[in-house]
Amino acid sequence: MIGLACRYNKKQLLNQLSKIVRRSSNRHQRLKIIAIPEGIIFTSEKLKQANVTHGIECVFISRTRSIPEVKSISCLPSFLSHKEAVEKGFFEAILTDKKGKVYEGAYSNLFWFEKNTLCTREKDILPGIIRDKILRISPFKIKFKTITAKKLLQADEIFLTNSIFDIASVIKIGNQKIGDGKPEKNTMKIIKSYKNFSRNF
Repeated sequence: MIGLACRYNKKQLLNQLSKIVRRSSNRHQRLKIIAIPEGIIFTSEKLKQANVTHGIECVFISRTRSIPEVKSISCLPSFLSHKEAVEKGFFEAILTDKKGKVYEGAYSNLFWFEKNTLCTREKDILPGIIRDKILRISPFKIKFKTITAKKLLQADEIFLTNSIFDIASVIKIGNQKIGDGKPEKNTMKIIKSYKNFSRNF
């Protein structure tokens, strides 16, 4: 999408990643592959996993990303939004535009339930890895749509996806409790489906 060609094939990338994994002192690692015009940068750091079992609290931040469909190193809007949310005592920021339309989390993808229909934006967001899996394995009907912050607060259930914590139920946004303020049955069903998929992968 940005005209950046990668000179290495999939096999070469996997071989290099395998070397990094073996040489690291960390059993659980967070790996990144960054493509630049001069080649490829690989990074590895210890994986720090947050406990999201009982749900997470988020806050709306009015900020959007440039070229949201591309995961680029131009991540200042996401960085600042997440940092601001954490400093306010929240787990993650949910990004909106100036008109109040909701897009995604600073570092995550957003889903919500309207009764038994699973909803998410179709475009102008990052096509996340876990998001893609959820769209393929969901036992619920899926509807692509946009939503405002005001309407999202009225959703039956909300959850975020990210390759570090997988799936996290949103139990509160700002001072507004979502549903009963705990992970609800449809989200738990999604989590169960994803775990079954991961075990068989």
